[in-house]
Amino acid sequence: MGKQIGVGGYGVVFQMESLVDGRQLACKVISLQDRQRKHFLSELNLKRVSHPNLIELVDQFIIDQKGFLVMEFANGGTIGGLVADGTPLSEGTSRKVSC
Repeated sequence: MGKQIGVGGYGVVFQMESLVDGRQLACKVISLQDRQRKHFLSELNLKRVSHPNLIELVDQFIIDQKGFLVMEFANGGTIGGLVADGTPLSEGTSRKVSC
């Protein structure tokens, strides 16, 4: 697994490179205990969603009570990170990150 790039209430996210085509991916690893299992199963529904402004869910699998969600890697940060310093976003930037 690559370097850790995030951690949250449901798991840890690692950056990785596809062995098939070399593209950068993110892999969320979720320990499948009670609440986390429900969260993992709900995220599997994202595989059916396709939209240019949503992160693509590339693959998912379970190994040893851990769920793995492999997604396209987006290195632009979060919307929260964009507005954290209090600087208003331009109309164009707001449209780009929200539509």
